Amino acid sequence: MIYLDDLLILFRRNGFVPGRVALVRDILHNFGLQVNEKKSRWQPQAKFEHLGLWVDLAERKFDVPERKRHRARAAATEIA
Repeated sequence: MIYLDDLLILFRRNGFVPGRVALVRDILHNFGLQVNEKKSRWQPQAKFEHLGLWVDLAERKFDVPERKRHRARAAATEIA
């Protein structure tokens, strides 16, 4: 079995067509990849978390969640 984690597919604004979802699913299947439906989102979203970052496509920005900032500050304090 082959695993592919953390795949993010973007379409141009207003470019979402349900047929494209079917195409992506077919391509993944043809490469022998299985989709974990519980972890997948197939509908367009402007804001979401990916790889531990908040992604806001409308604002075109990535942001580190506060919980990760707190952990990073604590780790930096320990090092110093």
